[in-house]
Amino acid sequence: MKLKKIFIVFFLFCFSLQIFSQTPQIDSLRKVVSVSKIDSTKINSLNELGNSLMRYNLQNAIDTLDLAINLAKQASYEQGLAMAYRYRGFTYFYLGQTDSTIAYFNKSLDLFLKIGNTTEAGKMYNNIGVVNKRLGNLKEAMTSFEAAIKLLEKTNDKRSLLSSCVNLSNIFINIGNFEQALEYNFKALDIFDKIPDKTSKDSLLYGHIYKAIANTYVKTKNYQESNDNYLKALKIYQKLNSTNDIGDIYLNIGYLFNAQDNHSQAIVNYLKALEYYSDDDKLALANYNIGGVYLIQNNFDSAKIFLDSALFYYTKIGDKRGVALVNSSYSDAYNAMGNYTKAIYYGKIALDTAEVIGDISLKGQSVKALGEAYKHLGDYKKALEMFEIYETIQDSLYNSNKQKKITQLSLTYEFEKQKEKAELKYNEEIKRQKIIKNFSFVILFLSLLALLAVFSALRTKKRKNEELQKKNAEILQQKEEIEAQRDEIEVQMLEIENQKRRIEEQAKEIEIQRDLAMKRGDELEQKNRDIEASIHYALRIQKAILPNIDIFNEFFADYFIFNKPRDIVSGDFYWAARKNGKIIVVAADCTGHGVPGAFMSMLGIAFLNQIVSEIDKLESNLILNKLREILIKSLKQKFDDDTTTRDGMDMSLIIFDKENMELEYSGAYNSAYIVTDEVNESLENQENIRIFEIETVNKKIIELRADRMPIGIYILKQASFCRKVIKIKKNDKIYLFSDGYPDLYNKKLNSKFTSKRFKTLLLENNNKTMSEQIDILDATYKNWVGDDKQIDDILVIGLHI
Repeated sequence: MKLKKIFIVFFLFCFSLQIFSQTPQIDSLRKVVSVSKIDSTKINSLNELGNSLMRYNLQNAIDTLDLAINLAKQASYEQGLAMAYRYRGFTYFYLGQTDSTIAYFNKSLDLFLKIGNTTEAGKMYNNIGVVNKRLGNLKEAMTSFEAAIKLLEKTNDKRSLLSSCVNLSNIFINIGNFEQALEYNFKALDIFDKIPDKTSKDSLLYGHIYKAIANTYVKTKNYQESNDNYLKALKIYQKLNSTNDIGDIYLNIGYLFNAQDNHSQAIVNYLKALEYYSDDDKLALANYNIGGVYLIQNNFDSAKIFLDSALFYYTKIGDKRGVALVNSSYSDAYNAMGNYTKAIYYGKIALDTAEVIGDISLKGQSVKALGEAYKHLGDYKKALEMFEIYETIQDSLYNSNKQKKITQLSLTYEFEKQKEKAELKYNEEIKRQKIIKNFSFVILFLSLLALLAVFSALRTKKRKNEELQKKNAEILQQKEEIEAQRDEIEVQMLEIENQKRRIEEQAKEIEIQRDLAMKRGDELEQKNRDIEASIHYALRIQKAILPNIDIFNEFFADYFIFNKPRDIVSGDFYWAARKNGKIIVVAADCTGHGVPGAFMSMLGIAFLNQIVSEIDKLESNLILNKLREILIKSLKQKFDDDTTTRDGMDMSLIIFDKENMELEYSGAYNSAYIVTDEVNESLENQENIRIFEIETVNKKIIELRADRMPIGIYILKQASFCRKVIKIKKNDKIYLFSDGYPDLYNKKLNSKFTSKRFKTLLLENNNKTMSEQIDILDATYKNWVGDDKQIDDILVIGLHI
């Protein structure tokens, strides 16, 4: 027997050394586990050790918990055995073995009920319900959550009670019983108010409850109540700066407006969601929703932009259903535009994907779109085939929904039946207790009458012993009171000891969770610092390849460059070079912003340097044509491929001949402005030249309008860029810019700054120095945007002749 104990102690010591050498975070349990005496402390420590190891090494966790189970059985320590069964169940859950998970959870539950640990038993019912819900066993999950609530209502564990109420409400949403779902969500709100020392995590859950209530009202088409509760959740998320949750609220509010055919407000809220989302799956969903609303409005160009973005993100994360949904939307769009060949092309892609993933509803959408396209092309055989498949799918969906409704009604009936039984049992128990109480009162009353009779008889017969009997009775009563008080104190001491033990166990668990949270927080903070450092280093590289702006001093009396990237590095860039006694100046806006945009800007600068150094004939349109040719070739873009990338850049390019005072201009989407006090009448009638003026200023803007095609692949034939040559004079001012400044967005006004305001701003302040003008641009930018987030890179170049 001694040899066996020595072996167990040696095994524990060696096993603990192996574990701690792998996981420094659990060093604090080493001394406790390696103690030779096998008792409750060792078993509790092994349980906590196994729970911690699940995050690092699942096999070591399983070995540790199996050892805890064996030792707890030897020591007949039921509390420790129950905890070991619980954690062992979690290991099976992580392995995907749900049957074993529930088996071990039930073993743990039985032991907790046996030893009267109501709190832990309630938690186990909740865990069993969660597993059954994931398995689709809604009836079993409902029963478990209801049992958890009944037990936890008897305890002070408000957080676990709240969790069980939320879980049960989700079951009721799944089965279509929205009244019961709301009842348990409102109950969760009442419980939340009773939680002491609330944390930020508790507050986040508070927001989730309001969001769940709002989602439930959506199901009942009570849009006003739904909107009110979304706004309550939004206020909580904004206070906690929970960006993804804020995005979810704006997305859901967008759904509300869309359901009420208020498409403009739906788009506004979907765009707000995009501002807060960072996860690819959420970005995909928001872009898809915006594209869908534009399809409803028959705004196919805008729909295509956002559907393309959704397709990019769905492809990136490997979401086949999302890819199929976008292709199905493409098919519907091309049907609406009358391009039935493309409608068939995209409809087939969506149908193939739907069949692979087994999504019958999506398959129905695809064959319906294909049927419409075939019908308009006159292929009635294929159209009939598609519509017959569609009808079959609709019948299948109808039967499936009908069966689902029957199941929902069955579950609701079962719950109501159980609830009715519970209420009947409760009323019977109250009635039984009332009868017992009345019977006890009668017995007590008769006993008192008997005592009075005996006392009266004794008083008559033994008057002389009355005082002695009275004293004896007082002594006996005092003794009974003292013994009763002693028993009560012993019970209280036992309860205090149990509470102390539970608090110590909870404190250990909280300490471990806090350490884990601190480590994860430190790691996340370090990763964020590393990413930001990398982007700042990229900014240094981007600045290094920008041209030396001293070249402007040779050709212009004064100048400014107003450059504000949205995300540290920029997709907007400026460029300048001298050749043949002239200066070439460029303002460009690349596809994207941040790091992707910066990569494109570096390509643009490198290609411009190459072109200007190699070209013999210095003409603005030839430079743009050559840049487009090199960019398409470098990015491997193809005109006949719908899947090719559409990356490129918008650009305004001028060549200034100082000796002859001539300005040559070509542009891809980006115009150029010349501010002057005199305009040649011949310019006013020229194509792609517009004159802008305001009454309060005696100067005018000559707007040199760009060609409506980018530097990059384009859906139309690649025509040559146009070239404008005009005379300019001293004190004229030239402005080149990206679309970032005119597109500045003001959330309060729900409006962009617009090109008209931009032109007016330049005219009203044109007599000021270039240094003063850049300050005015900056102050106007800050006043218009306010505390809102900048949505695009900004670039404005001012040149004083």
